[in-house]
Formats: sequence, C-alpha cells, structure tokens
Amino acid sequence: MIYRNIKYKNNIKHSINKHKNTKVKIAKTKCSLTFLIRCRNNGIIPNFIKNALKNIHNIFKTPQIYHIKNTLKGYIDTFQNKILNLLIKQKHYEIKNNQRDQQNIEKTLGENLTQQEINIVTQNESKIISNMENEIKNTQKRKFEKLKQQQMIQLGIKQNDKWFVNKTNTQFPDDVKWLLSLGEKFGLPTTKSQFPLFKLIADGEDVIQTWNDKEQQEMMRTKFTTMIDTHMNKMKESERDKFINSTVGRTKTFLKQNKNILILNADKGNVTVAMDINDYKQRMNSIISDMMTYQRVNKDPTTGLIKKNNELVEELYKNNIITTMERKKLRSDVATAPRLYGLPKIHKVDFPLRPICSSINSPSEELCKYVVKILKNLTKFSKYNVQDSMAFKNKVKNMTIKENDRMVSFDVVSLFPSIPIDLGIQIIDERWEELKEYTNMTKGLFLSILKFCIKDNRYFKYDDKIYKQKKGLPMGSPASPVVADIVMEKLLDTCMEKLTTKPKILTKYVDDLFVITGEDAINDTLNILNSFSNNIKFTMEDEMNGCLPYLDTIIYRNKDKLELDWYQKPTASGRIINFFSKHPKQMIINTAKNLVHRVMSISDEKFHNKNKHKIRDILTNNNFPIRIINRLIGRRNTTRETQKDEKIYKSMIYVPNLSERFQNSNLYDKNKYIIAQKNNNTLKKLFSHTKDKIQNPDKHNVIYQIQCDGNPNEKCGKYYVGTTKNKLKTRLSAHKSDLKMRNQNYTQKTALAEHCISSNHQPNLEQVKILQTENHYHRRLTLEMLHINNLHTTERINFKSDTDNAAYCYRHLTQKKRSCNM
Repeated sequence: MIYRNIKYKNNIKHSINKHKNTKVKIAKTKCSLTFLIRCRNNGIIPNFIKNALKNIHNIFKTPQIYHIKNTLKGYIDTFQNKILNLLIKQKHYEIKNNQRDQQNIEKTLGENLTQQEINIVTQNESKIISNMENEIKNTQKRKFEKLKQQQMIQLGIKQNDKWFVNKTNTQFPDDVKWLLSLGEKFGLPTTKSQFPLFKLIADGEDVIQTWNDKEQQEMMRTKFTTMIDTHMNKMKESERDKFINSTVGRTKTFLKQNKNILILNADKGNVTVAMDINDYKQRMNSIISDMMTYQRVNKDPTTGLIKKNNELVEELYKNNIITTMERKKLRSDVATAPRLYGLPKIHKVDFPLRPICSSINSPSEELCKYVVKILKNLTKFSKYNVQDSMAFKNKVKNMTIKENDRMVSFDVVSLFPSIPIDLGIQIIDERWEELKEYTNMTKGLFLSILKFCIKDNRYFKYDDKIYKQKKGLPMGSPASPVVADIVMEKLLDTCMEKLTTKPKILTKYVDDLFVITGEDAINDTLNILNSFSNNIKFTMEDEMNGCLPYLDTIIYRNKDKLELDWYQKPTASGRIINFFSKHPKQMIINTAKNLVHRVMSISDEKFHNKNKHKIRDILTNNNFPIRIINRLIGRRNTTRETQKDEKIYKSMIYVPNLSERFQNSNLYDKNKYIIAQKNNNTLKKLFSHTKDKIQNPDKHNVIYQIQCDGNPNEKCGKYYVGTTKNKLKTRLSAHKSDLKMRNQNYTQKTALAEHCISSNHQPNLEQVKILQTENHYHRRLTLEMLHINNLHTTERINFKSDTDNAAYCYRHLTQKKRSCNM
C-alpha cells in the first residue's frame, strides 16, 4: 500500500479516506437512484415508502364507507408517487453535491501527490467500489423481482407456463415470457405518445360523411373533435397499464439484444413459440428442397399472371357476366407473389414446421373468391358434410350402435398437396350440368378461369426466391378448400358404391371422416378409400375403450347409445382473449360466452358439471373476474336464432373508453350503420415477421412524403405529401415524368413538379418516406390531408391541404400532435 512507502501528513491521509468515502456515497446513491427510477417506470412503490404511510389508515378508526375508502386509496397512491418522485429528485441532488466534493478533494490530492500515487489510490478504490456495487445491484435485483411478483399478484396478473414454449437455448426473463405468452392478439394500453390520432380521425370522418347534409356533417365534426380532445386531455394510465407498457419496453429491449430469436405462433394449440432463427431457416430450407413437390424458377411470373387475370376479367365484362363494380374489384393491378412461411408443430416430435402460403394480394385472389362462390353450390346440400361440432352432435345423437359395430375416424394425409389438379378439374367438368344454373359463363370460360386459379397460380416466394409447386392444389389459394371438398364428395360417393357393407353413418369435416361400421368392414373401408387415387391416402384411428375423439368432441359408447362430451386435444392451451386485453369489453365477454355455449351445447348433460369446472379454470387463467365467470356459467344455455342484419358495417380503430363513447353517440345513424372496432395496437408488433418483406417501392395504398433537396446553391427543406392506390414505384415514375416536362407547356403538373420546375430544385425520389398505409380510398385522402396539415406552412409544397373542407375542424388536434412530437 501507498501508506507503507511514503510518509503522509495527517491531512493527506484524511483527504484520501474522504475521497474513498465520497466515491462510495456516490456509487451507493447511484444504485439507489437506479432502483427508484426502475420502480417508478414499472409503477412499483418500494416497501419502505408504503410502511411509512401505514399509520394514515389508523386515522379512520370506524369502518370506512366504500367511496371514502376509495378516495383515501387514491390520495395515498398519489402521495406515494409524489414521495417517490421527490426521493429521486433528492438522489440527483446528493450525487451532484458529492461529485462537487469529490472534485475539491481530487484537487487537493493533485497538489500533494504525484500522478503515480493518485493512480494507485484510484485503483484500490475502484476494486472496493466495484465489489460493493455488484453486491448492492444483486440485492436490489432480488428486491425488485420480489416487488414485481407482489405487484403482479395485486394487479391480478396470472402466469401460465403452458402458453409459452421456448425452443432456444436462451433464458427468458419471467415478465418477458409472461407478456409473449398472451399471444399476438393481446391488445396493449394506448399511451399519449402512441395515440392513433390520424387513423382515428380518418375512420371517424368516413363515418361522419355518411350524413348527406353538409351542415349536419359540420355539427358532427365539432362533436367528434371535442370528444377526442377531451379524451386526450384526460388520458391516464392505470397501474396495470403502466406495468404492461413497461414490460413491453423490456421485451423490446430483450428481443433487440437477442436478434437470433424468432417469436412465432404455434401451428396448433394457440401458444407462443420462441425459436432460433438459424433453426427456422434450416427447417424451411429442408421443406422447399423437396424436389418432388417444389421447383425453383428464375423468373417471377407475377406480372404475366396479372395480365392474364385482367384479360379473363375483361372477357367476363364484355360478355355481360359481371358489372362495372365487379370488374373493378376483380382486376389486379398491384399484386405481389404469394409468400411462404412456417409455423412450428409443437405437438409433433422434433417440432417440424407446417408450410403456410399467404396469398393476400396475389394476382388471382379476387378472381378465386368469385369462382369459389359458384363452386360452393356443388357441396351446399352435401349428405356427408357437418359444419361444426354441434351439427355433428345433432347427426349422431339418436343413433344406436351394436356390440359388433366400431367407431373409426379417417384422415387424409396432406390434403391439398395430395389432390391432383386434373382430377379436380375433371370432376367439376363432369358436374357442369349442376353448376351451370348458378352462372352465365360458358363451360369453356369457367374451366379456363378455374385452371388459371388453381394451376397457373401454384407458386410462391421465400427468401427472395421464387418457387413453383409441382403437384396438388395451391397452398393458401381461396379456391383450394372448395375444390378439395368437391373431390372428397366424389371420393365418398364412389367408395359408398363399392362397399359391400355400408356404414351406419359417415360424416365429413374437411378431410376428417367419422364412420360407424361393422368390425369386419373396417379394413375393407380403408382399402376402398385408399383405392380412389394413388395420391390421396388415408390414416385411420380406431375407437379405444369404447370412445373416440372427433373434432372437439369425444364419443362414448353407453350400451347401444352414443354420448358426446367436449374434448380438448393435449396441445390445447386454453388461451382465449385475455380479460386485460384492450379490446371492447363486450367482445371479450362474447368470446367467453361463446366458449360456454359451445361446450355446453356439444356435451351431454351428464358431463356439464365437469365441464363447468374446466371452463372456470380456463377463464380464471385468462384473468376473468370470478363474478363474471359465475354469471357466464350460471347463465341458462339457450340457443337464439341469429337474424341477418341488413345494416352496413363501418370499421374504426379501437381506442379504449373513447371508442365506446363514439359508438354510443349520435355521430352516425344507428338505424343504418354498425361500428366494428378493431385494435391495431397489439402484441403482434413484438412477434417475428417470417414472410418475405414487401419493399417500399412495391407497397400500395400508401401516403408518402418526398423531401425537396433544393440545389447545390440553395437548401430547400420543404416536403410534398401524396397518396396512391398503385405501387409506390409506379407513382414515383409518374413524378419523374412530370419533372421531365420542364421546358414544355404542361398544364397538369403536380405541386411537386410545379415547385421543382419553378425553383430549379431537385426532389429526393430515392429516399421516399411512407407515412401510413390505408386501403380505403376516402380515408386515405383524409390521412393525406392530415399529414399535410401536420407540416408547418413554410414546409409544404402541396397546393391543397383540405379534403371536403374538413381540415380546419381538426387543425387544433394536428397542432397538438405536432407539438407533442417536437
């Protein structure tokens, strides 16, 4: 030590000790500050603050009246938060004062010690302080985790390990695991910074414009803006909302630090799966490397398929088969290739991936849907199909079963890839006489369209490469399920003719068959089913101990009768929309109500008490309050006939509390319209997007912003805001064409072209910013107006900044948003 080598005066020794003590104080105070800030960010009050305020309750010696008790709790909660904020402020002052003292001491040491001696002192102090900091941090970490667990219990938050499956080698923090286990549909609390003002105004304006009278519209806009303004001013996070939002922040940080982890939905069971990205890619590559099923192609056929789709649509239009509106809907101008991704099958050994193909916005999507409406008529009166478990129960409930009868189920192995395209087209061709009464098309035109939908469109994109599906019906196509159903109908008709022993009952749900037949006819039935086609093969499950699961029921033998009970597969998680999810409460209640109704309807009365306990457990795990659970389970099970509602649905983004006020208001005609709420602020944003990303130039229905770069001699700093239903690259090409007209008398210049030509400026067309995406035309125009008005007047290039003279009504709201973002 330095004390052994050099003789120090007492005041130098004192200064060295004081320097060490001051650094210790700073380190302890910083650790304490970090702990307190972490508590505040998570809505946690440390126990020492709570204990200090316990005596306040003793003032109210008599039993507290409910509203007094509630008011007292509110005061105490507010006071606790203020004390916490004051403590944090004090810690900042303490650190600042101690740092000032430290600087003075270091100045004294610098005057009396050499730099080498100072370095020795500093090194020794650093070791002591580092060990002390680690000890304090570990203690505080344990303390914080304990407080967090207490908080979760107080907030009624329940964890369910069954809802989260970790297939990585990374350990997930408990709170991160809990949040992800809630699923991608869980609605998150809306904070002031996340308030979807523009989207809300665009949706509300679309509803308000259903009033024909302009004066009525103005009145409704005023009410609407007042409603939004009042809500924004009164927005306040509950303790549970603070906890959830802080957990979202920690989850984002954790996933950012572990970029090798994918968060996915399981293929079945409704659980969340964490998977290593390299493992995912390896499994997907093994799927697409199957040369018998898929083939790599060099050219993306999307453009050619768009052209062919539109030619077929034009032929339908010229023959007066479709209207102008249908023609517009069926045309494809901004299509993209179907995209392949995989979902882990956690119920299988080694959890393989199920390939899923997303055909949204594919070249033939709308034309497929048009064809499907016609084809569905072939299976509308099927003698085999059951729509759901309730229909299945009604079909088998009065059946008798003999001792030598057996219950079996048959299932097709990989249905869509197994069905040959030519077989499907051939069967539909043979049934044309039944089909032609539902369409004005000729057989030749209809089959051409069908071939285009299910044969020409068998391709997809994965990892920026294009692949062709070599056999079977196209994955993800809207036409595949109905064609498969028609083929299955033909298969069952053919097999029933060949069977010497006819089954007592044969039902079908997609590719799942339920059969009751003689014990000696089981193998014969399986062989005849498998003989229909070399491609379509069935597996069989025989009854065991007098019972057999089918759909979400389990069928029991009871002497010569059949009894049905509700059945959950081992993979079923029991996760539904959580009660704490920020969805409309009526939607959440209806989800639980439907669960109760379905379970009680498909199960016989003898199983009801057992199933009530199961339902109670499921709803409890999903945070439903006991009183609501009791009310739902105690409700009498009645089936009401659903009446077709002729009202028009108008979708609106869901904002808790505000959306309910809008729905109950007179801002729209309730006799004509129904508001359908949709929450866009969900956990989906934390889940991994494994589909190939659509690049900005290929996106459509967007509101975009172009910055003007000026010229080498002059900076501009102005912006042009536009909107387009076409692909962005198509619109940008139009802007480039406008700019080429500099020296021509071109009267239809855009505001961007006018500005750049008149001022000799150059816009930055390479770094265009997409502000928002909106499929609805009128809402897109409103969003464009709002984004223009969100710019300062000196920053705008646009000629027009209003739509339907509505801009001034929302100006103060957009100004408030702009000031919040500054």
